[in-house]
Amino acid sequence: MIELTKFCKTKGFILPSKYLSYNSFKDFIFIMADEQQSQIVDEINLSPFFSLALDGSTDLGKTKSMVINVLYLYENKPKWVYLHSLFVENGCAKTIYNALIAMFKDLGIKNYKGKLLSLCSDGERALCSSKEGVLGLLTKEIPTLLGIHCLSHKFSLASKTDLNEKYPILEEIYQLVYDTYKYFNSSSNRINELFENEKDIEDLTSQLNLERSISIRWASLFTSINRLAKVLKAVIVALKKQKDLTSKTLLCYYADPRFLLWIHFLADISFNVGLVTVSFQEKHFNLESAIRTLRCFKDTLHSRYIDSFDPGRTFSKFMEKITLFKDNLVFDNVLVLERDVDLDFYKAEFKSFCTEYLKAIDKRFKDVNDLYAFEFFNIEYLQNHSNSPKILQDFANYAPDLLKKLKFEDVADEIIEGYPYIVDYFKHCVTTEDTVVTIYRELLSDYSEKFPNLMKLITMYQIVPWTSVECESCFSEQSRTKTRLRASMEDEMLASLLQLRMNQKTNDNPELFIHSSIHRWNAKKKRYFFNPETLKDLEEILCENWRNAFLFDI
Repeated sequence: MIELTKFCKTKGFILPSKYLSYNSFKDFIFIMADEQQSQIVDEINLSPFFSLALDGSTDLGKTKSMVINVLYLYENKPKWVYLHSLFVENGCAKTIYNALIAMFKDLGIKNYKGKLLSLCSDGERALCSSKEGVLGLLTKEIPTLLGIHCLSHKFSLASKTDLNEKYPILEEIYQLVYDTYKYFNSSSNRINELFENEKDIEDLTSQLNLERSISIRWASLFTSINRLAKVLKAVIVALKKQKDLTSKTLLCYYADPRFLLWIHFLADISFNVGLVTVSFQEKHFNLESAIRTLRCFKDTLHSRYIDSFDPGRTFSKFMEKITLFKDNLVFDNVLVLERDVDLDFYKAEFKSFCTEYLKAIDKRFKDVNDLYAFEFFNIEYLQNHSNSPKILQDFANYAPDLLKKLKFEDVADEIIEGYPYIVDYFKHCVTTEDTVVTIYRELLSDYSEKFPNLMKLITMYQIVPWTSVECESCFSEQSRTKTRLRASMEDEMLASLLQLRMNQKTNDNPELFIHSSIHRWNAKKKRYFFNPETLKDLEEILCENWRNAFLFDI
């Protein structure tokens, strides 16, 4: 609208004031969002299949919002986009299910029963329960629907929730870290004091973000612990200069060697935890790579803390900073500890913790390990392993169980019979220079009629959403859009702004989008001052900087 105003001035006429009112802005945003959504729905209808990722949250207005992202094939390539937000009165499965079915009809998504392959969620019972959840209700209509519990959430649950009951100290440490971050971020003077004490600490002052890492990013708790361990001396010095009750309480915790040792132990493993977390949050997720990273993490834990005690640099440096002074144990010459450190006791405790951690991971990822053989339908895997003499034998061994878990046992004969033809095709017709897109296009052309279910599985592998991280990104954007100063924003406006913000980079044809939006806006009411030539000039201006013209804060 700002660009429109500037443009009108260059043409020698003044835009009527009503076109700069809130209602006009809102009207135009709704048109653009609807146009964007219509393009996405057209692409979904052209795709042979699609998958959904769902996640729920409560916004500032206490409204339950369900963010829906969709993964489908566009020009034979997987494409992730934000589709829609559902605003429901409550979070029960039946309400969400009814709203989802109504969304399919309202948006014009055709044949969802025959094209919806999988549903990914964060593990919330209302969504992923196979009996009473949204997944269970959809499975009654789509028997082959595959339910996926987000792998990133699985790892987060294994790293925190599953261990809290056996190790209550974990919850206390999490709270201590949070209280410390909150204490310093509530006062600019305390922050300045902390930074003043950090001058000699290498590479940290400019990078530290004390509040955001703990209170906003849901998967960065270990990162926060690691950062705190690195600046712990500066934190303690700053706390000792304060005279309030909170600082004294925090100092009491830090004077307990049990808390100090656990903080540095968790900081030691945080790097490997971070590697796994990042691998599960990649936009172009690769199951094989992520599982390999998880296995490396498990091997590292086992070798360092179960087979032997060989801690990393953070814990080792911490032990060197504990000295005996006048019959007292002192940490880094700034804090007297309450009692002695029995390292053998803590070695046994850390070993027990790592053992339970590995059990929690194995339990959480059991179904993923069972589906790991799904890799047989990965085009890149076939391209790299088709010449292996064991590929057909391995497929014959794993296929029956895999197809049963994928609910394809009724057509197992067709898939098992057709797989050798696919392997043979890769052996003789595919080179290392061929891309996944070209290979997939040729496979569709040659085998869709003869082995339709086999091709369905190859398609399915490309568009199964193993994580719902894209939904988390939408919630982050939603929080930046609907702030406390905009708490009265209507649901439709919020969904429209999310549509434009989240999909600005995925719009492959901005010229068509702008053309359609401008003409729909012009046709909705008779804009007497617009003629075809003026509209064409306006489109050219907006196409040059369409992101700046449309994606503004309102």
